[in-house]
Amino acid sequence: MSRLSTEDERGLAAALGRAMYDGGLVVADGRVRYANTTAEALFGAAPGELEGAQAGTLVAELEALAGAAELDELASAWLSERVDEEGEDDLVRLDGERFPARLCVTVLDEEAAAPHFAVTVQDVSERRALAAAMDAELVAFEERRLAALAANAEVIRELSLPVMSVWEGVLSVPLIGSLDRARAEDTTARLLEAVARESARVVIIDLTGLSAVDAASVDLLASIARVLGLIGTQCAIAGIGPQLAMAMVERDVDLAGSPCFATQKEALTFALGRLGWALSKGGVD
Repeated sequence: MSRLSTEDERGLAAALGRAMYDGGLVVADGRVRYANTTAEALFGAAPGELEGAQAGTLVAELEALAGAAELDELASAWLSERVDEEGEDDLVRLDGERFPARLCVTVLDEEAAAPHFAVTVQDVSERRALAAAMDAELVAFEERRLAALAANAEVIRELSLPVMSVWEGVLSVPLIGSLDRARAEDTTARLLEAVARESARVVIIDLTGLSAVDAASVDLLASIARVLGLIGTQCAIAGIGPQLAMAMVERDVDLAGSPCFATQKEALTFALGRLGWALSKGGVD
C-alpha cells in the first residue's frame, strides 16, 4: 500500500477531527496547531480562529498568566503532567466564560524537539449539573427519611407511653417494655403536662407490662414518684410483682409515700377513695 502524502494525511486528520464527538486539539510549542469543529464550538471560536492561539489562555489554571513570556512553556508543561491521565479541569472560552471539561492528553511525537500533544475535550457542565441535582435530591431524600423516622418514633413513643384519664382527677400510665433513663425522663415530662391539663390528683403507674426490672429502673421509678409528690399529686403504683418487690426492698427505695398494689383495680379503688368515691358491685358511689 502506498504512503499517503502529507497533504492527504492532513486531510484525513481533518476529516476524522470533524467526525469526533469530543473536541479535538493539537498543541505544539504551547500553541494550538489544529482544532476540530467541535473544539471550536466548545471554545466559542469561529472556524480557524483557534489555530495559533496560546493554549495557556484556554486553561483557567494558566489564564491569569496570559501575559507571561513563558506562557507557552507553562502550557506545554501543564499538558505534559496530564499525559495518559484523564481528568477534569476548568477551561476558558474565547469570551472569558469558564466551563468544566474532561481532558485526555496523549503525545503525538515523543522524539520531536518540541512536544506535540493531542487533546480531546469533553464539556461536562451538564454532567456536573446533573450530579449536583442528584446530590441535592439525595440530601432531600435523606432529610425526608429522617423526618419520617422521627415522626414514626414519635408515634411509637405516643403508643408505648399512653397517659389515660380513667376518672375525673385520676390518670393511669401503663409502662410496657423496659424503663431506662431517657424513657423515665419522657414519662415524667408527659405526666407533668397531663397532670396540669387534667388537674389530676392521683396518678396510677401500672407496671404489669414492665419486662425488665433492675436497680436503675427502681431508682427511676422512685424519682417519678417523688416529682409527682412535689406538685401535690398522689402516685399509686400498680402491678408490683415479686421481682420488683424484692428489688425495692433490697435498695430500700423511698417512693415518697406512694402506696403499692398488686393489681390496677386495687390501685383504682384507692384513687377513687382519695377523691371521696367508693367502688361497689353496682358501680361507683
